[in-house]
Parts: sequence; C-alpha cells; structure tokens
Amino acid sequence: MAKVLAVEDNIETQFLLKRELSSHHKIEFAFDLKSAKELFQSDVWDIVILDRMLPDGDGIELLELSKRERPSQYPVIMLTACDTLEERVKGLSAGAD
Repeated sequence: MAKVLAVEDNIETQFLLKRELSSHHKIEFAFDLKSAKELFQSDVWDIVILDRMLPDGDGIELLELSKRERPSQYPVIMLTACDTLEERVKGLSAGAD
C-alpha cells in the first residue's frame, strides 16, 4: 500500500482525495506548510500531492525543500487552482512531476 502525503487545506478536496485514494493507499493530510514540513521529515512517502495556496505560504516552498532533501525519491503532483502557464512552469521548474 503506497503512502501518500496530501498537503491540502480545503476540506472538500481532502474529502474527495480520501474517498478516492484510501481504499488502495495510506493517505495522511497536512493542512498548512508547518504541519506538512513536520510530516515530510517524519516519514518516507511514495508520493506527495501538493496544493500551492496554503494558509501559511506557497506549497512551492515544501516542493523545493523536498527536492533538496530527498531528490528524485518520489513524485510530487501539484493540485492547485494556480492554472496559468506561468504558474505551471513555476511548479515544474521547482521539481513537480
């Protein structure tokens, strides 16, 4: 069973992720960057699903940290309302898959 870290502050999106993923994956949620950093550093994840707009900052910060500390260890998927071409390039340039 894959271990998924989902960094998402929207309750409805969390519910959808849990409903769709929990039957085949162990999913853990973080609601902000602070808790996401703690979870990220406390365990090894098979995949990270990452929101950009969090209450205490930009998810890109966690993405850059994860790629610096554990490069190429697991994929990071951005799940965000930031949908301009510039924002997509920024996420991919920071290391999102």
